[in-house]
Amino acid sequence: MGLSENVKRILNRCNVDCVYTVPKRLNNVIKLGKDVVANNQQMGVVYELSCVECESVYIGQTKRHLETRVKEHKSNICKKDSCLSVVSKHRLENDHNFDWNNCKVLHRENHRRKREIAEMFIMRQCNAINLQKDTDDLPPVYDTILGNM
Repeated sequence: MGLSENVKRILNRCNVDCVYTVPKRLNNVIKLGKDVVANNQQMGVVYELSCVECESVYIGQTKRHLETRVKEHKSNICKKDSCLSVVSKHRLENDHNFDWNNCKVLHRENHRRKREIAEMFIMRQCNAINLQKDTDDLPPVYDTILGNM
């Protein structure tokens, strides 16, 4: 009998379960070697765009690269008035601009519905310019939770 079996036998007499693990598993080694993804290349995120001239922010979510979504916000101002986003309206009405290069990632979530709920919770806690129509299709059970935020 080896040392491990002897230790297990002694511990079992004391009603202690003994479990063995491998300290250096391959996934622990591989995780250390992964490259860090830049904010603008992250996917499945809730993000914040800050206005440079005031304290207003826009909270959004996207499953695509954040860089792609920010470019859409930036170019939306060229569309017709009826198709302008709240970001573009804020820019035009107040003669303000957003900090396009420093978009903050607030939360990562690959599951769409969970990401939308995270966006709603975050949106309610800051000075967001969002129209907040996202909460309209939430089940009524969330009303009391979101109302307290």
